[in-house]
Amino acid sequence: MSTYREPVPAAQAAAAGLVTTAQLTAAIDAIPANEWEFRPEDYGAVGDNSTDDTAAINLCIAAAVAWATGASGNYYCEIVFSPGKTYVVSSATTKGGAGQGNAQIPLPAIATTGKKLTLVLRGGKGSDTFAHWEQTVGQVAGATIRTTLTGLSADGTWGAPSVVGGPTAGDFSGGNAFSNLRIVVDGVNVVAPFDPGIIAWDFLKCAHTHVINAGAFGNAGPAGSPALTTIPTNTLGMGLRASQNLNNAECFVGVFSCEGFYYGVQMGEHFTALRINCIYVNTGLLTGVGGGIYHGGTIQYACVEQCVDAVASLGNNAGTWPLAIDYLDTEMTTNVINDPFNNYTGQVFWSDTTGSGLPVVTGATRLRLYSMNPSGNPGAKTAPSVPATTVAHTNAFWRDCVVTVTGGTVTAIAVDGQTTGLTSGTVIVPTGKTITLTYSDAPTWKWWAL
Repeated sequence: MSTYREPVPAAQAAAAGLVTTAQLTAAIDAIPANEWEFRPEDYGAVGDNSTDDTAAINLCIAAAVAWATGASGNYYCEIVFSPGKTYVVSSATTKGGAGQGNAQIPLPAIATTGKKLTLVLRGGKGSDTFAHWEQTVGQVAGATIRTTLTGLSADGTWGAPSVVGGPTAGDFSGGNAFSNLRIVVDGVNVVAPFDPGIIAWDFLKCAHTHVINAGAFGNAGPAGSPALTTIPTNTLGMGLRASQNLNNAECFVGVFSCEGFYYGVQMGEHFTALRINCIYVNTGLLTGVGGGIYHGGTIQYACVEQCVDAVASLGNNAGTWPLAIDYLDTEMTTNVINDPFNNYTGQVFWSDTTGSGLPVVTGATRLRLYSMNPSGNPGAKTAPSVPATTVAHTNAFWRDCVVTVTGGTVTAIAVDGQTTGLTSGTVIVPTGKTITLTYSDAPTWKWWAL
């Protein structure tokens, strides 16, 4: 009868004297890579946090793309960065060229008439890890790409500068013209000098964005102390610019963390995220909205701390962008929602640890914002003072409320500017909406949050 034995881990076997160190090294070196895996080290990269690896990484990507779109017919390839290594990119951005953008590491421009290429940038897990506030050195997790560029500006033809970027101009400059590329990032983060004037991950004109686990951190990197308490001011800085509106119906983020860039994440439509973490950025979540109705986006959990705007819309008053956030968790005293043109529709569930109880909201008249702070708990509320006749009062409990009006001489009750036909009794005042009483003698009222 045979006896089953658990396999002995290689390192444990070497420590136990079952194999020599040389044999162990040879065995590891003999492990074949999958044919679709390409490593920057095979093209000259060092990953020592000192050597400029820009050219080597670009050569590796070019070789992988040529293989995937060539005779192999796979249309799938992976760039495998070594976990724990820091790959410095200090060369200038490439403007135009085959990438048709303005990036240190340009992503390929794939014709839309052929197959979609899936290009995976893969490193170790944990790339979304923030530095602890007591750390005195910069954080490195997963595999790190560290840019050293400063003092950059946008190019009038080729767009804003980026560390890793797809097309932003050329044949892909407008409308629904995209590179037929599905970019996937798993376990890689970008580190830049604090208050960077560069986009870490720019997938604006990639047909699909799929971020499994990634980060963008604007600090001094592994060689110096991170700046953890200053909000950046350089508006060129952005952690992640996802595929823009009109993309090819996939714009997905698993976990993404950003610190020290002006913008955390710019969302495109079809946007879906499980978790986004932003701290010490100016604006955590950003949308650009033109005219028309967009597919919008959904976020399960967003943690936005020590920022100026948690969620902001840059657009005009002709656009509609559906937004649903299951939990917007903030720690800030400024704008929770900054939507001056009222682009957002949908609903957001929010709470904040500062204890203010009330969110600061600009515009957002079409968005239902629900407070999960104690002040927004369901039940009877201390009624606000009855306003002067015909003066609208906003439901600032940030919960739908039942309001019962009694007494006085009331000739009209309006909710959200619409006359109800009632002169007394009970009405529902939705979160963030108004109730207006027209009277000669003031009534009384009672409020309950639902």
